[in-house]
Amino acid sequence: MTSIAPVITLSPRDYDAVLFDLDGVLTKTPSVHAAAWKRLFDGFLEQRAADMGEPFVAFDIKADYRRYVDGKARAAARAAGYQGAMFPWQSGSDGQEETQELNLNPQSGRWVPDNTYLQRHVGSAIAWNVWQYFQVTYDIEFLQFYGAELILEIARFWSSLATFNGERGRYEIHGVMGPDEFHEGYPGSPTPGLNNNAYTNVMAELDWEGYRRRYGNIQRLELILEAENDSANRYKLSKQADALMLFYLFSAEELGELFRRLGYPFEYETIPRTVAYYDWRSSHGSTLSRVVHAWVLARSDRVRAMAYYAEALQSDVSDIQQGTTAEGVHLGAMAGTVDLVQRVSTGIEVTGDVLRLNPRLPQELARLDMRIRYRGHSLDLRLTRNTLTVRGHEPGAAPIKLSIKDEVYEFTGGSTRVFTLGGAGT
Repeated sequence: MTSIAPVITLSPRDYDAVLFDLDGVLTKTPSVHAAAWKRLFDGFLEQRAADMGEPFVAFDIKADYRRYVDGKARAAARAAGYQGAMFPWQSGSDGQEETQELNLNPQSGRWVPDNTYLQRHVGSAIAWNVWQYFQVTYDIEFLQFYGAELILEIARFWSSLATFNGERGRYEIHGVMGPDEFHEGYPGSPTPGLNNNAYTNVMAELDWEGYRRRYGNIQRLELILEAENDSANRYKLSKQADALMLFYLFSAEELGELFRRLGYPFEYETIPRTVAYYDWRSSHGSTLSRVVHAWVLARSDRVRAMAYYAEALQSDVSDIQQGTTAEGVHLGAMAGTVDLVQRVSTGIEVTGDVLRLNPRLPQELARLDMRIRYRGHSLDLRLTRNTLTVRGHEPGAAPIKLSIKDEVYEFTGGSTRVFTLGGAGT
């Protein structure tokens, strides 16, 4: 039986600082934490039972703490031998990993291992979204009580997963998968996962046109190759180009800064070269792939971008993956098509406490109207060929900084500003 440490009440008058011992090195942190939550919940549950005329059921120090407080992400990390929080790739309502161990390939009739649970990058996506939410809302209370802990626990997970390469003088991440689910391991390797999520030189080129002629729809090319007793791990091909996701999430300036911090050179020409490389080698076996490709091509190849966008809109309407819609609609792709219109057309971005807009209306649209929330402001945006109108609804909201094509203005609550695209605002 696990002993529960007594609850200690701290007074700010008696202590200059508090050390949070997350790893339990100095104390039995889980026991202390569980005891504190039991004390908190028992008072609430006892009062609730009295109010409802129901019998009082005390907080279970083992089952209830694990289910409602500690969370599956921390438990999953510990079970896998890591620290921090490891979030699942596929999950149900209770937060545990639901990725199946085997997949049936209808092309071959064989059950094949499903190693997509190794897509640990989902944790980074959560941390990225926490920071984006804070940038937009400036919700310090959320960051203080929830967001910062999430970011910290995800960072602790990555630090425990990373290994140091003495020859390179760098930390590396081994045994993972990127969003490109075609590559789940190295050719001939009995162990799933990739090191640093990079393709190796042993991969060969694929006869794309030959496969298109033979099969028509090659979105799920990994299933076709498995039916031929081959593997997608042997080829330079992509279900959805995970490298392009960087350009979907970060601006060129942000990527340049990230690369500089990592000690790597970064040139703007890297972006179009990388886009062209993966655009040719992607089968778009994920509905999200077309969203990402439409995004990264939006301002360099409008025609091709709109073609991808039109296909993404048909994801579930036409069941373009030939059967997956019956298993569930693709909410990510749906949200992505809305995001494309909003972010690409307006060039919206939040950096350095500034709401930045770099608008460029697609030729296919005559006007775009949308409403956004930003740091206490409800803002109506109207974009036409020649003007961008920003109208605020909260007169009492604190002023914000608004950038239009790199010119920064102060926007007061409840005001209206009209910016001539290519000229000054009024």
